Amino acid sequence: ECIRVYDTDTNIILLKIDKNPDEVVNKLERTGLDIRDCSDIKGMDRSFFRLSVMKHENNLKLMSILKSLYQNK
Repeated sequence: ECIRVYDTDTNIILLKIDKNPDEVVNKLERTGLDIRDCSDIKGMDRSFFRLSVMKHENNLKLMSILKSLYQNK
């Protein structure tokens, strides 16, 4: 499993990524997307990320970037 997205009742998306956390954050931040790791939350580590639901075009950008990270595996 490459990316796991958890159900939520809020506008925050919680996901777990099996890639290098620094690589994911750096690539997303370079494109202007804001993502936070959940290492400060008990029971989670740097492989868990949270982000807010964004404008449609930013959501498409996020999906494209995550896809590119896994195509280059």
